[in-house]
Amino acid sequence: MSYLFLMTLGGSVMLVGCLVWERLFEKSMTQHMGYAAFITVLLTFLVPWVWIKGIYRFVLFAFWDESVIGDAKGLVNIADLKTQESAYRTEDYRVLVIFAVIWFIGAFAIMIVKTFRYIHMRRGLYGLSIKCGDENLDETVERLQKELRCRRKPKVVWTRVNNKTFTLGAICPIIFLQKDYADGELYWILKHEMTHIVRGDLLIKMLLEFASCLYWFNPFIYVLTHRLEFMSEASCDERVLKGCDEKEREMYIELLDKNKDGNRVEIPFCSALDEGSKDIDKRIKLLKQARKIKGKKKLFVISAFVFLVFIDSLIVFAYPKVQHVELVITEAAREAVDGNNFWACDFGEEGYSVVANAILYDEQVVDEKGQIFQMPSPETNSSCAVHDIISGYYQKHIVNEDGGCVVETYKCTKCTICDTVWVGELYTKNLKDACTH
Repeated sequence: MSYLFLMTLGGSVMLVGCLVWERLFEKSMTQHMGYAAFITVLLTFLVPWVWIKGIYRFVLFAFWDESVIGDAKGLVNIADLKTQESAYRTEDYRVLVIFAVIWFIGAFAIMIVKTFRYIHMRRGLYGLSIKCGDENLDETVERLQKELRCRRKPKVVWTRVNNKTFTLGAICPIIFLQKDYADGELYWILKHEMTHIVRGDLLIKMLLEFASCLYWFNPFIYVLTHRLEFMSEASCDERVLKGCDEKEREMYIELLDKNKDGNRVEIPFCSALDEGSKDIDKRIKLLKQARKIKGKKKLFVISAFVFLVFIDSLIVFAYPKVQHVELVITEAAREAVDGNNFWACDFGEEGYSVVANAILYDEQVVDEKGQIFQMPSPETNSSCAVHDIISGYYQKHIVNEDGGCVVETYKCTKCTICDTVWVGELYTKNLKDACTH
């Protein structure tokens, strides 16, 4: 639940930042760049970027040493700590559960309504469609397949909705072609729709619909929906006219202008040549004002957006830490003694074991059973023919000049016969402001 809260918060902040970024650099960016930026915002709503937290921690702790400050005043038997089931049933927990139930019921209901509406409209539109009888259809589709590198040949039918062309289906797309169009316009109409198919825009719209269902209570998701749908069409226009001459641009703009007064039929999960007269006027204006942007300007704009993504990604530090049961028990032990217990644990497949109960010697060895031995000096060690090896921990107690102390714990192995100790890698380092050992 906390993940969803943080995802909607991070997505909302990212959307506001993206709108400001777009406003500042609208004259130095292409429509494709804007479309990619808003897709990134959509992914912020849908994907928990908690994995970035590990990367940031790795980079940070490569420069700063992480030490644990403890105070040794007592011993807690972790096995004796018990948590009753009712301990988690607080008033805040009940409110959170009620809110989560309302959230998911609303999301599920909206998703069901949209899905059934889409299925019903798809069946109705396909049932009322007419087989396209344009003699130039197959030739035009094959030409566009080569130009756009479209692997699948989409199905094209005439629709009874006048002056309205749209595409349904992210996996098996069907182009519902308007019946009235002038000579030469078929190429541009199909190129627009097939560009949507090649770029995977219908899949993006499905993800957008899913996000709008999941975050139905968040007003920012509706702002993102409108903006992303507009950028999808505007960037598609830009892609269609890439490499075209002025005469071809005028023909395409005239086609858009003619289609802005077509019938408005709200169809979910689809891409359409016309998305409302106001939006088409904006798209035509963008096409008329289009100009070539230098690579340095593009690089600067992209760098600014990358910085924006980095700032927004810092929210990953607010994601709750997912812990194993053993870690939760240890945290409970620490809280039970008010942070005044010196402890160190080794977690493995067989469970956990307490490493140190107390500091009895400046150099000591703690065996698997928790027994403490003074570290033998090299002179007193004797050799044996066959070692009886056990695992344990070697601890070194160092008193500082300011009255504090440091306890360094290393993994080690010990022979029970000759008392030889082999010290391994550093395990923990515990600092104490005032030494009481």
